[in-house]
Amino acid sequence: MRNILFTIIVCIMVITGCSVQNTQSSAFDEGELTEKVASLEEHINDYEEELQELRGLVDTHKAMYTEQANMTRIELTQLKHLINHLPNITHRQGYLDLISNETATIQLAYKIESDEAPNGFMIEEGEQEVKNVSEDVMIYILEGTQLKSLDSVNALSETLKDHQRLFDLYFLQGELLLVSEVYLP
Repeated sequence: MRNILFTIIVCIMVITGCSVQNTQSSAFDEGELTEKVASLEEHINDYEEELQELRGLVDTHKAMYTEQANMTRIELTQLKHLINHLPNITHRQGYLDLISNETATIQLAYKIESDEAPNGFMIEEGEQEVKNVSEDVMIYILEGTQLKSLDSVNALSETLKDHQRLFDLYFLQGELLLVSEVYLP
């Protein structure tokens, strides 16, 4: 692109120079023409750098919006699943100690606001409960800050071996219907 622009500018200057040279043969200054071409090349380089920066920004925003769209899609799927089972849904937070296709052992947890805690809250553990697991339970865990769907209770059971995870737990008439990991900063 720079070569095309350079060629166009040189042609215009040569044509202009030829007409001026016909009337005043000493008016053509090669040094002035070189300075103008160098100045134009510098502007072209500046614009190309600015274009590269803008392309980088577009790529960054595209990735961010793709991530946000994915999170929105997951949240929408979760909400549809819950709405289909209203009005008998209850919500708790807790840690899953054990889970199988039939039952889940849950250590209930409560988020308590605290000015002394680094994040403005603390998690206190409550009582332990054993709940039945619904046949159509939906399970989501975090990969970084993004939720990822798991296709089976067995897959969740394997991930629980890595570290303790806090979950939003939704129950329908006492059965575990939806499991969604909570991001803890």
